[in-house]
Amino acid sequence: MNRVQTFARVRPPLPREIKPEGFTRCLGVPPGAESKRLLVATTDQPVLLDSRGCIAGSPPAGLKSFALDKCFQEHSTTADVYDGSCKPLVENVRSHGRNATFLCYGMTGSGKTHTMMGTPTEPGLIAQAVHDLLTGGKGAVSLSFLQIYGKELTDLLSTDEVRLAI
Repeated sequence: MNRVQTFARVRPPLPREIKPEGFTRCLGVPPGAESKRLLVATTDQPVLLDSRGCIAGSPPAGLKSFALDKCFQEHSTTADVYDGSCKPLVENVRSHGRNATFLCYGMTGSGKTHTMMGTPTEPGLIAQAVHDLLTGGKGAVSLSFLQIYGKELTDLLSTDEVRLAI
């Protein structure tokens, strides 16, 4: 297993982002269950994708393609993301006692909290990882759940509202 792996999850558009003429995306994942490519528009000309995630029309000149370990389409569930990215790390922790870190990074509104925390009906990465760590294993488990926002570090498992400077 590589020491660092990178994944991308494209979130679906929010209702307020959808206009009557459609939704213009600035990034997308080409169709395919095992896509490892993220497309990003780097100019004012957005990438127009059809309902299947394919580029509509000719690719613009400012289109960049990034190779990642795996990209998740906007219809992917949090369980899909967990199974395809975090679960192998959790299994490695359980079977070999190794350390692992999940890091969600992105701009405000990009879906980090939804992916990590989930909902009551669709558990996030944290709940799924804790479940897998605590069921059927032997030994001690130590974990941290931290948030870095701006220049403040917050321990999200603490009942205190202490913010630590970085």
